[in-house]
Amino acid sequence: MPKALVCQVDPIISIRLKEEMKQHGWSVDACDGLLEMLRMVESREYDFIILSLSLRNSEIHTRLGAIKALNKNPKILLNLSVSEDVMPTSLIFEYPVIKGELTTQKVLHAAEDVS
Repeated sequence: MPKALVCQVDPIISIRLKEEMKQHGWSVDACDGLLEMLRMVESREYDFIILSLSLRNSEIHTRLGAIKALNKNPKILLNLSVSEDVMPTSLIFEYPVIKGELTTQKVLHAAEDVS
């Protein structure tokens, strides 16, 4: 069963995503803050971590560095909101990007692409 952690996603979307992904054999956890994310990544093994990305989110590099510092090797997926149309160039080449609202189909498609 693949396990994923979704960070900084609208609570309504994360609840729906958890329920739908469970039907596809996935286990999905959600968190909001950086410290909560660190505790969860440290205590559990995740196959995927989905990070919300916006131009105003200065924590993205901190989150990525913290995951690496914990010697964890999940596959990272970035979620770029609909309102954003540009993202930091360095990240676009390193990680797959899910554009727009986070849906089960988009996550499954992105996970297939990086597997």
